[in-house]
Amino acid sequence: MNAQGMTAVPRRRPRGLRPGDGIALVAPARFAPEERIAEAAEAIRAAGFTPILPPGLSARHHSFGGTDAHRAHVLNTCFRDPAVRAVWALRGGYGSARLLPLLDAAAFQADPKWIMGFSDITALHAWADRLGVASLHAPVALTHRGELGEMVAAAGAAGDVAAGAAGDIAAGAARDKRWEMGDAAASPREMGDAAA
Repeated sequence: MNAQGMTAVPRRRPRGLRPGDGIALVAPARFAPEERIAEAAEAIRAAGFTPILPPGLSARHHSFGGTDAHRAHVLNTCFRDPAVRAVWALRGGYGSARLLPLLDAAAFQADPKWIMGFSDITALHAWADRLGVASLHAPVALTHRGELGEMVAAAGAAGDVAAGAAGDIAAGAARDKRWEMGDAAASPREMGDAAA
């Protein structure tokens, strides 16, 4: 039990990212313009990872990145694909909570991927949390234009990207920054070693 009287729930951490791993860009909330998708993909590639652009990524249905069924299908496809090691939301806004009943929890739990994003993506973090899987409250891929590649590259240095190192992407922080994860605090390197 922690100081607030709450019991810590153990979280399963997806394995740490390694150079060359696939990072899928997704649009579970608002749509993203194709040129911004291309920028995010290039930044991932420049950092030594493999950008995965699911079919229909640039879809648009009103202000959403496609219909609810389309957006859920994209996420479920990523959850089922062993080449995908992380899913990174392009933007937040609104709409992610509408997908929760449509998501494949069994596939996600069988091979957890890092879910990365903030804003409306918090709904996906809560979903993963209920399933006992850690995720990363981090900037969406379109948040940082010029420095995105630099941040991803810094997080991937030495091939030890995991929860905390991907968290470095989120905060643009130094590698020695301590990350609070429930009751335990671990540095990015410690988290990478534990998750590998």
